[in-house]
Amino acid sequence: MRWVEQGRPMRREDFSHEVPTVRTALDPMAVRDALITSWAVRFGSAPANSSIALLLAQIGHETGWAACDNFNIAGIKSGSDTTDDFCSFLTEEDYPAALAREVVATNPAASLKTTVPDARGDLIVLLPQNFRSFPSLTSGVAFYLGLLAERFAGAWPYVLTADIASFVHALKAENYFTAPPAEYLAGVYARFGTVVAQWLGFARVAAFQAANGLTADNICGPLTAAKMIELLDVQSLF
Repeated sequence: MRWVEQGRPMRREDFSHEVPTVRTALDPMAVRDALITSWAVRFGSAPANSSIALLLAQIGHETGWAACDNFNIAGIKSGSDTTDDFCSFLTEEDYPAALAREVVATNPAASLKTTVPDARGDLIVLLPQNFRSFPSLTSGVAFYLGLLAERFAGAWPYVLTADIASFVHALKAENYFTAPPAEYLAGVYARFGTVVAQWLGFARVAAFQAANGLTADNICGPLTAAKMIELLDVQSLF
């Protein structure tokens, strides 16, 4: 679409603008409740417990559960075609070495954080980027759900089945994140284990594992997650 006003093409600043970056503390339970409410509004039904746990795990991996910027709960970037407000800050992005050097060469604001490729052949680029800004947690969560269901539709079926590995791989295939997929997957598994263990009444993942005949290494992987999902979806938690 080409916007025109007063005989000239409209620029992005004509209908959206950069706003200050505001760091906001995150309450995982408030995010959970907002996800459940937004899900019911958007889809007209209640979500499975495991679907909410998976979404919380991804949000937790993106934010560390410490805080988020402008109620952007999942690192959602702002494209040049958006009419929404945005904030801008420096990010660290993993790219294959050749692509990393190309990004730096074509973007004066970008720079290399590392100059020697790691074991995967990647370099880390420091890159200023624009991210969507939301006025409230409710609006940020509602947009996130819609984004996953529509823009990242290839990943959405795995939200419904709480298939953590397939969800992460589908997000990577659709360029949701630039981090190595194994690293991102391990982070989502870890957050999933922490969230669900607590919901099921265990202080730590290891305690859940010991109580369910699993190796009590305190690491949530496919076997632990599968057992958690089995127990999670037969309970009324919320």
